[in-house]
Amino acid sequence: MRKTKTFLRVSFMLLALSGLLFAGCSSSSDDDPPQTAPVKPISGITVYDANGDAYSGENINFTKVLGVGQGGEAVETFTALGLTGAQVKVTDKKLTVNLGTQPVANGKLGAMPEDRFTVNPPSARFYEIYEFKNDTSSKKLELLKVEGGNVKGLASPFYTSEAVSVNGLSFIKGWNWLMFEMEGDGSPYVGNPMALGFKWYIDFDW
Repeated sequence: MRKTKTFLRVSFMLLALSGLLFAGCSSSSDDDPPQTAPVKPISGITVYDANGDAYSGENINFTKVLGVGQGGEAVETFTALGLTGAQVKVTDKKLTVNLGTQPVANGKLGAMPEDRFTVNPPSARFYEIYEFKNDTSSKKLELLKVEGGNVKGLASPFYTSEAVSVNGLSFIKGWNWLMFEMEGDGSPYVGNPMALGFKWYIDFDW
């Protein structure tokens, strides 16, 4: 499973780029392209541990991300991304996620290759987060869909610098949800992760 996870992480951005067309076509007609669900602040929700039980450990602050942008996959701090007002933490065993409204630093944003995508406007830039990380330990936080102890899907906060259409799939300016199936062709899709059975996990080993 570790090899599968490593492969998927390396290829997530490529899947996000190469699969957007499939996500746009499978969810709606060409005349009514689907909108991604915005990443809204949440608080007071249950987070789960590696065993799939409700987390019962100490408070945790997550101040870094494993993400991908112009420079490829890298661990970045909220400060380096420009997200100085962001809060991602577990307090009294409940989770808060608020990425704020500040834009991701321009130097971290990447572009979609013009030979494979119709991006309108073409000036739009993107940044994707795979997982949140703790500053002083190896703890990680991910939004996953888990069935029978196996990961079936991953939801990624996906930032775009402006409202944009990519191969018929519409993104709002700011944070959007981009989701992936772990089986089949791995094509990304859009919607509300929480309504589709995704949950927040700390240190889930997959």
